[in-house]
Amino acid sequence: MLLGIEPSRLSAPLRYDKVPGHGSFPHLFPHLYGPLNLEAVVRVWPFHPGPDGRFVMPTESTLPYSL
Repeated sequence: MLLGIEPSRLSAPLRYDKVPGHGSFPHLFPHLYGPLNLEAVVRVWPFHPGPDGRFVMPTESTLPYSL
């Protein structure tokens, strides 16, 4: 499953860290430094691999959520 998280609701610190090996420039990826509190989860999507075993982000996951 894929979770939609509202950062302002997180109890633990959220940091954007550089991850090496992703292209010619460093990419920043969010990392949660502590447990994920359920109040921060605002959406859940099923997330299954395709026939080739790869995962594809659902298009609606890039849309703003509504509470």
